[in-house]
Amino acid sequence: MKKSSTKGMVETGELSTALSEMLDGRRIVKAYGLEHQAIKRAEIRIDNRLYHLIRALKARSASAPAADFFGGLAMAAAILYAGYEGIAGRLELNQFASFVGAMLLAQGPVRNLSQLWTITTEGLGAAKRVFALMSLKAKDRELVGGTDGLRADVDGNVWASAGWGGEGFDGVHIFAPDGQRIGQIVLPETVSNICFGGPKRNRLFITASQSLYAVYVETQGAHIA
Repeated sequence: MKKSSTKGMVETGELSTALSEMLDGRRIVKAYGLEHQAIKRAEIRIDNRLYHLIRALKARSASAPAADFFGGLAMAAAILYAGYEGIAGRLELNQFASFVGAMLLAQGPVRNLSQLWTITTEGLGAAKRVFALMSLKAKDRELVGGTDGLRADVDGNVWASAGWGGEGFDGVHIFAPDGQRIGQIVLPETVSNICFGGPKRNRLFITASQSLYAVYVETQGAHIA
């Protein structure tokens, strides 16, 4: 279940990327007659996405019947044991009836619990795809904001614009390839986008709510092939 959910999310991202590239480069696709290749690429991504989504749906659908099946076996075994005890005179009829009633009342909640694992695995699959959280611990509170622009440098670090978090948060946050925050450029304004520029791509241009900033950095922006 977890594997199918994770792969379904990966294929959703691949499909989104493929569609975005085809739409942005539609003039090139049209000029060079690449419509067939573009359609084939989209079809493959859609088929892969549907395959993993259907697998996850089948696993979720099978959880409730499986719980009912094993629950029925457990109830049958319990009734068999209770009947044996009743015949032997060690279990009164009213006690037996109370026991069976309690098991029937518990069947609904136990069946609902069978859905817990499927929901949890889907959540774990999504959590594994979270690269980093746009939050920052301050002295007396936690600053939470958002990001709009992203760039990568030649070392694989991710530079993210940061805004709507207030003083001490807004600016640029730098994350290592493993998602750990390794640096920050603090600015007094909300930052919307960033871009590496200059002959050596070592100058970071930052667009803020009312200003355009530029700062030289000790790395280079990743080259776009």
